[in-house]
Amino acid sequence: MKKFLSLFFGLLFTGLSAQNTGLTDVNVPRHEVDFVISDTLRDYTGLYPYDQDLLPGHLPVYYHLQTRSRFLDYLLNRPLWEINRKDYGFRVLPLLWLEAGKTNDSIGNTFINTRGVRVDGYVGSQVAFHTEIYENQALFPAYMYGIFTAKRTSNGFPAVVPGMGIAKQDKGGVLDFPSVRGHVTYKPSRFFLFRLGHGTPFVGYGRYSLLLGEDIPPYGYFRIESRFWHLRYTVMWAVLQDVRLTNPAQGVYHDKYMATHLLDWAVVPRFNIGLFENVIWDPSLGRGFDPNFLNPVIFFKTLEFQSGTKTANTLLGLQARYKSPWKTHFYAQFVLDEMTVSKFFGQPGYWGNKYGFQLGVKSRQRWGNHRLFVRAEYNAVRPFTYSHHRVRINYGHDNWPLAHPWGANFRQWLMELHWNSGRWGANALWTGGVKGLDYAGDPKTYGGDIYRDYEDRFANTGVGWPAGNMFRLQSLELSGQFTINPHYRLQLFGGILTRKTDIASPLPEVETGLHRWFFAGLRTELFRYDRHLVP
Repeated sequence: MKKFLSLFFGLLFTGLSAQNTGLTDVNVPRHEVDFVISDTLRDYTGLYPYDQDLLPGHLPVYYHLQTRSRFLDYLLNRPLWEINRKDYGFRVLPLLWLEAGKTNDSIGNTFINTRGVRVDGYVGSQVAFHTEIYENQALFPAYMYGIFTAKRTSNGFPAVVPGMGIAKQDKGGVLDFPSVRGHVTYKPSRFFLFRLGHGTPFVGYGRYSLLLGEDIPPYGYFRIESRFWHLRYTVMWAVLQDVRLTNPAQGVYHDKYMATHLLDWAVVPRFNIGLFENVIWDPSLGRGFDPNFLNPVIFFKTLEFQSGTKTANTLLGLQARYKSPWKTHFYAQFVLDEMTVSKFFGQPGYWGNKYGFQLGVKSRQRWGNHRLFVRAEYNAVRPFTYSHHRVRINYGHDNWPLAHPWGANFRQWLMELHWNSGRWGANALWTGGVKGLDYAGDPKTYGGDIYRDYEDRFANTGVGWPAGNMFRLQSLELSGQFTINPHYRLQLFGGILTRKTDIASPLPEVETGLHRWFFAGLRTELFRYDRHLVP
């Protein structure tokens, strides 16, 4: 034991003069990180947010615009406020999303009014911090408003907005929803990283994740990361909420806990494999706060079996990514919620075969000053995946799925394109898919709503994929932008979303038909609103 402790602390405090932790998060969207990652070096980008020292640091090039005014020079070419010293530094970035729109549904005129501030900084070579504060008011199109308000809380708050949080007011369809994110990172050496945060960590290489996504309200977490040899091992504990349940005595939402392990192995410089396991448990279900789930190296599935399968919910996952020499990445994910081996192969329609997979390819090319990013992705999740007999320990938080925002019981296809030249850019995103919903007046669940008890399922065998009331979506979003200031990605933008939906058996809360949404405005592209949601 003495030798082990000596080795551990030796690794922990080795390299205290390593690279400065600095401003930890790369200030670009995830898809643009593909333009700055080397094709020949091992990297570990299966978990977001990234750390600056994981990347080469070559951000996209923007032309410096010549001006004769100091005011215009700061507006177009310089950060709002940034200080970099040997022992400390910080930067202040504005957060804006000011958008006006027009839709042909029952809402008519739409708008988004988001204001906020982001602060990144570091103290010494080992401590960094990051915080974001938002204040938002928005009048969304009818389909988004219906989806958000369907997630209302049990104590009367009108909606839950993905990526932001609980709306505090609904004034004639205008939702008011504040939000806050942040973390503090301590990096004592190049081998270890500790992070205490409030946000939405993302696991995967795709636009969406089947393991842990970002289209959910932020939650509190503590993350420990160790990097050695060709491995990065991450352990994370989090506190989640079930807003369907409240404690009348305390006036707070019902808490549940999550523990996650992720092992990312760079097998060769161009190929990574990731092993993922996750457990969600609720101390109020009889086992109390189980300290076994705090063990950073235990196998959760075995622990769940040994201590009782009805008080915890485990999930296993596998992901892989291959970077070809032609600047094209192939990636995949597989999620396993539950499986009976004999029925998995011999009875594919058995309800308990709860799994999903993702296949994708993305490519980045450059011709002179032109940069092009293209992605094709397919996601599919079987009915009843992520759900549980004890609904409070399902794979969800604040009435949203923790993984893909479509939940379960769906198939989805998407094509994504981004073009940039200098400060000009254009984007296209096509999404198509089908999701199985429940039927009006039918007490049975068909596996698409992870907040339903799977014991109320409609069948044990012959469960299709998807199953139930078929909701079909075809949507195309076209947009363009001019980057006013690249340091905080201030952009003028405009676009159109065309959305065509139909459903086999009508539901009162589901809008169908052909809808168009024109929008334009001013934003800092440091976050996004997902316009491609389903009920």
